[in-house]
Amino acid sequence: PPAAASALGDTVAQRIERVLGYGNLTYPGRAVDPAPLAVQAATDVGGQQTGASVQNMVGSDNGILFVDGPGVLNYRMKSHLASDTAVWQLSSAGPASGLAFKADQAFGNDPLRVWNAITVAPFSPDGASLASVVPSNAAAANTSQGQYGVQPKQVTSYLQDQTKMQAQADWLLAQFGSLRRRVTRLTIDAAVQPAAWGFVLGVSPGDLCQITDQPLQGGPQTVGTYRVSSLSRQIAFGANGNAPEASVTIVADAEP
Repeated sequence: PPAAASALGDTVAQRIERVLGYGNLTYPGRAVDPAPLAVQAATDVGGQQTGASVQNMVGSDNGILFVDGPGVLNYRMKSHLASDTAVWQLSSAGPASGLAFKADQAFGNDPLRVWNAITVAPFSPDGASLASVVPSNAAAANTSQGQYGVQPKQVTSYLQDQTKMQAQADWLLAQFGSLRRRVTRLTIDAAVQPAAWGFVLGVSPGDLCQITDQPLQGGPQTVGTYRVSSLSRQIAFGANGNAPEASVTIVADAEP
């Protein structure tokens, strides 16, 4: 490897493609965005699990990796994520606001998902110990730690550009230094709502949903944008006295 960072070598996308190729995951089984940031030499790829090598790139670039409905492994870079718009409208406030979801939905604010002791450690191809990058707003980090306790988030960055590492550390603290509302359970059943068949069969991890929530016990209506992180489908005929069901249950995280 070169003695110092240079413009030579893979981009994030090229490294992901290279590693997936080494792991024998061929087209059309993958769809990788052209993430352009340059990364360090691949001195640790040999003998390492394919998933671990790919996750190193995902963590460095701040994109998301997921398997979609047809079973294709997707990587979306951060600029793609930033330009996404909500493709599903879901609601408990009436059909004018979107597809209705069941009353057993659950929202949560998990304090374990707060990160305020953030370190971004540069990967060194020659094994040198390099200084870690921390958020530039120390006051905000201290305030968050005083409120939620010390919640560590450690990233090993394979990027060549240290300014990008600083931007990542600052962004992580700004977005995750306090509680964020997330959807821990939301179910939509097309058996009682035929208009929902498109969502039940078509929703995929990575999709953005706009969710309008009107609490049954009263209170203010809320509207939030969330990205689907996992889902499960249940399709059952109404045999033996059971009601038919064609539902999908999602978990979704707040979208920064």
